[in-house]
Formats: sequence, structure tokens, C-alpha cells
Amino acid sequence: HETLKKHFLLFFELISEYKLVPNAHFEKINTVYRSLTGIPFPYNNAIIGVPDTEDNWDQFISQQLDYFNALKIPFVWYIDEASNLEFKEMLKSYNFKDIGIFQGVIGSLNHSILGPEISNDSKLERVKNEKTLEEFNDLVCATFEINGVSKAMYKKVLWKAMLGNKPMMSHWIARKEGKAVSAVSTLIKDEIVSFWNGATIPEFRRQGYSTALRHLALKDALAKGCHTGISYLMAEGLALGICKKLGYKTNWRFHALVAPINNIMKTSKK
Repeated sequence: HETLKKHFLLFFELISEYKLVPNAHFEKINTVYRSLTGIPFPYNNAIIGVPDTEDNWDQFISQQLDYFNALKIPFVWYIDEASNLEFKEMLKSYNFKDIGIFQGVIGSLNHSILGPEISNDSKLERVKNEKTLEEFNDLVCATFEINGVSKAMYKKVLWKAMLGNKPMMSHWIARKEGKAVSAVSTLIKDEIVSFWNGATIPEFRRQGYSTALRHLALKDALAKGCHTGISYLMAEGLALGICKKLGYKTNWRFHALVAPINNIMKTSKK
């Protein structure tokens, strides 16, 4: 559980530190973590956790809503499934939308993992230049409906992340007849590898591209000394089946609640 949570926080810390906007930050406030990247897309900005003082919940929620509203930045509030249910209900009373349960899955990497199998007209590769990253970003952003300025800013984050090495982030794509059809990123730190940005064009799903790509990425992680793999998934997402085949098990379940950024001033309880 703690390993999953630590790597989840690591991702937000990583994308915040590139300072896409001057006030970008990752910090602990009370007993929760706040990440501001400046990308105007909810899932790239987050509050994670439940404040410890129940008496001040109203005030704390209002302060965070006002903070993000002033910047016109949307965000998601993540809370453990096992955390205080009253706090989740209070968020909903402020018009946060609970979009469901996410799962953190974890497992030991298998050194006998099969080599990726794909058809002869397909190819798997690591992203190594800006042209290929453009294709990667196009696919990921189309899948998650990241548009406009958010798409351009996300590409900057992906580019900066792949040039760093502490932690190390790599991007991978699968091609069918030259066209990018599947994508995934890996984030490596402390001998642990996590998956991010998993995306496959709808008409190419369930054809083994995502599985093959993850196998290739895991072989790379093993070569870099990793012994544990983790991923974060929607409860019934397609990647859950892939992770189960890899032997991953669910160790953390958490809610994602999207903030009502467009009507905060109406819902904030002062």
C-alpha cells in the first residue's frame, strides 16, 4: 500500500517540478499533498488525502477550491477507499464528482517474462526523439481527451521527463504498418517501475499491442535492476486484465473526485 502511494505521489512531484507555470509546486499541507502543474486538465493537478482535523474540513475544502479557482486550474481530489466516508460525502456536497474507484496494483517482476509477440507488420520501440514523441503525445491525448494548450503543455512534460534520470521516465509505442496504435510510459525509481499513459486506439484494442508493449518495457526495467512493478487503473479498465496476467494484485483502492472548477464560487461554503 505505502509503496503504491509513494510512487503515485512521485509522478505528481515529477510533473510539478518542471515549472510549466511560475507557481507550480508539490507540497504537503496539513496531512494532504497538493500538486499544481499548471496544465489546465484535471488529472494533472491533484490533492491527495484527507485533512486530519475534522472541525476544519469545511474551511480546508473552501480554501483549496478558492486557490485553484483563482488560477482557473481544474484538479482531482484523491482519497483512500478506506478513509473517512464523511469526508467524501462533504466533497460531494461541494459538487465534487466521484468518477469511481481506481486500483493500485503491484507485483514482483518475473525474469522469465515472455518476449513481446506481434505481427510482422508491427513494430515496438522506445521514444527517442521529438518527432516520435509527437506521435506518442497525439495518441495519449486523443485517448484521454487532452486538448489545446493542455496537450502542448503535456508534451513538454513528457519530453522533459524522458531527458531526466532521477527518476527515469521512458515512453514506448507500438506501430501497425507504421502508424502509432498503442502507447505507455514507465517511471523507474528505487528498483520499482510504474506504468503511466497507457493508451491504445479503439480499433486496435484487444489485439495484444498493449500487452506486448508492457512486456518490452518490463524487460527494460529488469535490465535496469527493477524487481517490482506497479500500475494505477480504473477498476474495470482494459489494462487490469494485462496486469493480472503479469501477477499483479490490488493493494490500494482510492476514489477520484473531480472538482467543480467552473462553479466553485456558487458551491464554496464560506
